[in-house]
Amino acid sequence: MTYTIQMKKTLLLLTFCLLATTTLPARNTFAIVIDTVSLKKAASEVKAYADAVHRVNGWEVVIVPDRWGVPDSLRAELLRLYRAPKAPLTGAVFVGDIPIPMIRDAQYLTSAFKMDQTAPRSESSVPSDRFYDDFDLSFTSLGRDEGTPFFYYSLRSTSVQRLQPDIFSGRIRPTDAGGTSRYLKLQRFLRKATAEKLRANPLDRLFYFTGNGSLSESKQAHIDEKIGWLEHFPAFRNTPGAVSYLDFSDKADTKTALMNALMRMDLDLSVLHHHGDPETQYLSDIRPAESADDALDLLLRYCRGRIRRSERPDSLARVLTARYALADSALANAFRPDVVREDSLVAAARDLTLPDFAGY
Repeated sequence: MTYTIQMKKTLLLLTFCLLATTTLPARNTFAIVIDTVSLKKAASEVKAYADAVHRVNGWEVVIVPDRWGVPDSLRAELLRLYRAPKAPLTGAVFVGDIPIPMIRDAQYLTSAFKMDQTAPRSESSVPSDRFYDDFDLSFTSLGRDEGTPFFYYSLRSTSVQRLQPDIFSGRIRPTDAGGTSRYLKLQRFLRKATAEKLRANPLDRLFYFTGNGSLSESKQAHIDEKIGWLEHFPAFRNTPGAVSYLDFSDKADTKTALMNALMRMDLDLSVLHHHGDPETQYLSDIRPAESADDALDLLLRYCRGRIRRSERPDSLARVLTARYALADSALANAFRPDVVREDSLVAAARDLTLPDFAGY
């Protein structure tokens, strides 16, 4: 009896010591920052999404309507939430038409394309939400482009010169493209995201892809990425096939290979590195010729494309015919409908466009 009581006292003492030396996780806050029109149009979907985040992650969720329409004011509100003593801000999602900071004098902090800032600022500035989530950075306002969501800022020379965000952030920004209202798209997406959140499906399958032009197409630059994913998700180490990868140069038909990978029913997360336009993702490039016939096809297709874009097609056709020692009739079919269609299909097969999704 004495031994049992003493053992209980020892266990209680050990438990108390462990609690005293262990930092219990603090409650955190997650912010849904949304423009007022989107909030009105998708109020029930936003609430359901917020409830799902609270239920699954255990975070306090606050909905922050953007009543200001100015990045500085939004940043100040996020900083206030971040400094809250009881439940500090841990992350945010920017929903709808939230102002986009366009950063200048920070090209060296980008991971991809660098541009000479003598070009128009709408093209040579870097759209970045690090303005919102990295509170150590300091900026000077350079005004905005009226009628657009773009606000320009210069990274000050006295600012911290590294990126180390204090919170995580992401965007949900539907558009009116394709004849469907952005608000209808938002409603659909939030319903889908809420259902997925509540499905209790563990993240145990990840796929990542590198497209044409990404990271200078350097294989060595991609080597450490998998190590990073294993650090983020340690359970992947014990799951065979948990992480899969595709580079655009691995397959002759990159587009089909990519879509097959993305349609896997067991896939939880896809990370795609590539460039693009509003309705196009650039996946692949013109593959090197493997035979003399391939080389001739590439040359003729290249010449036909230049001729179609020229204001003086007949004159350019004669120049190209002489330059590449082609037969006089080699480029005569540049505008023939069946040839134009075939060239278009070859070009379309290299990239992924919005209309493609109707077929998948």
